[in-house]
Order: sequence, then structure tokens, then C-alpha cells
Amino acid sequence: MSNTGGAVRFGDGAIMYFEYQGSSDTAEYHLYPTVDELHANWRHHVWTPNCKYAGNGACAEEPIEMLALYGGGTHWKGSACRKCRQLIEGIVPADCDEQDGLPDWNPFGKD
Repeated sequence: MSNTGGAVRFGDGAIMYFEYQGSSDTAEYHLYPTVDELHANWRHHVWTPNCKYAGNGACAEEPIEMLALYGGGTHWKGSACRKCRQLIEGIVPADCDEQDGLPDWNPFGKD
């Protein structure tokens, strides 16, 4: 697989990270608070959502901006539960009106 890093930005500017599967063009559900934690858990795939708040009305779903470094970069919108560190919407960028290139807030730096 062609795995790469991805990041989300919450409305308050907070950044979290996820692993992106380039071969299937999907984001893994789990969010990590730092790049170091992302790398420490690299290839420990989380393929199903496990937000313990989903479905009971307590999920703290927030809109987010997402990016993936794969293929020169792409970005799109989704949602996440920060409390559970889980993506909710935006797993498949092609379903989310993705845009080519990386946004200005790219936390990975400029290449």
C-alpha cells in the first residue's frame, strides 16, 4: 500500500493527524494528537469507527478540514469527534468534493 500522512484542522485551529491509504484513497478513522504518535502507530490500521459517543447523542461531531500528502496533496472537508479522536465524515475524499494541492495550513511544511 501507498501510505502517507494526513492531517485535520478543527475550527479552533487545533491539528490532529491520521494515516492515509493511497492505494484505496481512504483515510483511517483514528486521529493522533502528534506526528510522533502517528508514526509510532504507523500501519496499525483502524478500519472501523469506534467513537463511543456515536449514536447516543453525546458525540461531539465537529466540522474539520482534511488534507493528505498522497499524490502531490489533496484537501477536503469532513467531520470528527475530538473526544474519541475519530473521523466521522470524510473517510473517502472523492465523496467530499476534494481539491488538488495542499492548503496553506499544511502542518507538514512545504516541499
